[in-house]
Amino acid sequence: MATITAVTSSVMGEYLNVLDPTTWVGGVVPGEGDTAVFPAKPFAYYRNSGDSTAPYNYNYLHPLLTPWTGSNMIKKDGAGDYITDEVKILWTTLSSIKLPNIYSGSYYVTMWPYISPDNMIKINFSGSNGSTLAYHNEIDESYRKWISKKPYQEISGSPMDHDHPDGLAPAIGSFYYNANHVIAGLNQYELTGSGEWVVDHIDMNRYTDFKIKNDAKLYLSDAGSGNAYIDIVTGYCALQIYDQSQIIVSGAYGSTEQTNSYPGIYCQNKTGF
Repeated sequence: MATITAVTSSVMGEYLNVLDPTTWVGGVVPGEGDTAVFPAKPFAYYRNSGDSTAPYNYNYLHPLLTPWTGSNMIKKDGAGDYITDEVKILWTTLSSIKLPNIYSGSYYVTMWPYISPDNMIKINFSGSNGSTLAYHNEIDESYRKWISKKPYQEISGSPMDHDHPDGLAPAIGSFYYNANHVIAGLNQYELTGSGEWVVDHIDMNRYTDFKIKNDAKLYLSDAGSGNAYIDIVTGYCALQIYDQSQIIVSGAYGSTEQTNSYPGIYCQNKTGF
């Protein structure tokens, strides 16, 4: 009856198999009576503080309310002349969110006011000051499109499933001071095929993504703690369940073994920062 933590995933889209011992710190897959922990991903906040009137200031093009093309934007200066400037984005930190390369690469941004993993865009950047400011930021629409306002018509696409025929649905919203989160990517785990996993409790922390699909079965055993449920940080996790996959509470709900009244999925328990 141990608490076992997963390793962090590093490449978005390359899910770690929960039945593979290398997915877990110590090399042991959590089993009946154990608590499995999906660790949190560090994040930072958008900090461009206003709409500067000084061309080429890093706040000049902000706040970012609508999508842009390439890594530059065009804006009128105080004299009415059009100025082309690179999009520079200021964050509370870039050095602490564990980017593979702090000077170039990509990161993911949750759009305000819907701060969640299913409302993120991907931004490629080239250059930074090594701590907080990213240069030459460009929206990568191969991941997901961004629209500033929710349209009247139905939006096609899936919130999280890249295999959907229409891909991912667009992200909706804008940038807002001290609201948007930036992360290096989600910690992603999966249970697929005909795999079966018996575990007592799963603790999903912020910016984790757990996908169950095909004919896989997840058994929440309730053998040890009496907490046969997936514990989710509300709004900051993604739990995907597809195809004929099942989540089965195999413990004796209502008996003395099951001491918690929320078996299955518990979204109101963790507030988690």
